[in-house]
Amino acid sequence: MKVMHLLIRIGVHNMEAKRVQKLVRFAMLLAVSVIIHYIESLIPIPFMFPGVKLGLANAVGLIVLAFWGTKDFFTFGLFRVLIVGILRTGIFSTAFFLSLTGTLLSAIMVILIYKLTKASVLSLSIIGSLFHGLGQILAVCFIYNNIYMISYLPVLLIANFITGYLLSLVVKSLLERLPSSLYIRAEEC
Repeated sequence: MKVMHLLIRIGVHNMEAKRVQKLVRFAMLLAVSVIIHYIESLIPIPFMFPGVKLGLANAVGLIVLAFWGTKDFFTFGLFRVLIVGILRTGIFSTAFFLSLTGTLLSAIMVILIYKLTKASVLSLSIIGSLFHGLGQILAVCFIYNNIYMISYLPVLLIANFITGYLLSLVVKSLLERLPSSLYIRAEEC
């Protein structure tokens, strides 16, 4: 009986340690994502349309999806938008609501496609990018009460397709190089 009790305590301690380890890794990746977002906002990209950027911070979110699954991916996206909103754009600013709407729609669609098809990083990155742009355009139409803003959608979707593809190459390369020790399954925590 004492041996069984000891084994249970060791198992509980190990699960607790893995939870803390995962939380620390999650926080570190979140910090990296916020920093990338900030740096990317400082770099002008010539020949890009207004509102279009590479979205390199989203690469970290796709890595979270690959390592920890949909729940952590969704949580990660919301935390990143909230932190950037607090530190950079303002929590109730138009930029915050555009980012939040794009992130929510993007995350929902990526999670649906991921759960239904187990799509590749390429597909998920492009889907995420396209729906992020769609969410932002819908938010702009709502905020400014101007349905004509939707006319910008084709330009944005073409640009987002390209950036989603490029981002998938970055994510694929990172996933091949990152240590598998980052991966902690939910059932281990």
